[in-house]
Amino acid sequence: MQGTDWKFKANPDAKQALLEAIKNQGQVIDGCRQLSSDRLDQERNKAGEISFKLGKYYEERDGNQNDAIACFNDCLQRNSDHKDALISIARIHQNLGNNESCEQFCNKVLQVDKQNEEATYMKASLMLMQEKAEGAMKSYTDLLEKQPDNFNILSNLIELMRRAGRITDAAKYLENAEAHT
Repeated sequence: MQGTDWKFKANPDAKQALLEAIKNQGQVIDGCRQLSSDRLDQERNKAGEISFKLGKYYEERDGNQNDAIACFNDCLQRNSDHKDALISIARIHQNLGNNESCEQFCNKVLQVDKQNEEATYMKASLMLMQEKAEGAMKSYTDLLEKQPDNFNILSNLIELMRRAGRITDAAKYLENAEAHT
């Protein structure tokens, strides 16, 4: 997990381009409204994608979590099922220690995509923080059934099983990972 102070090198030209793209896309949407165009939903989705990209910029390059959340929320207003925006907001909340908000956004992602690995992984991490090891192990085993060679999840599961005194249960997951590698 990345800390709240982590970020890539700033790129002011990219940021300016994204800000201009949002402004221009707003004008396109206004034009579609006036012409009662059938393309209005398509243009709104484009505007949502631009907002998402600007949010990623704020998150990863400026380190401005509040502006990132605002952009992700703008994206969600245009497309309420945008999984990447939901996951990004959940990750920011997790990094900031807002575990309840993180869990709420993870639940929203899982309503849209029951098989989403990132949201399931974040929820399992939250369960670990809340000392709900059995629930976390269940989440990890469910993920490993879908993707047996996910070694990040496998290592977390093995560590949990070791702590719970059930290390012998890990053998079948190791064998399954080996078979799928």
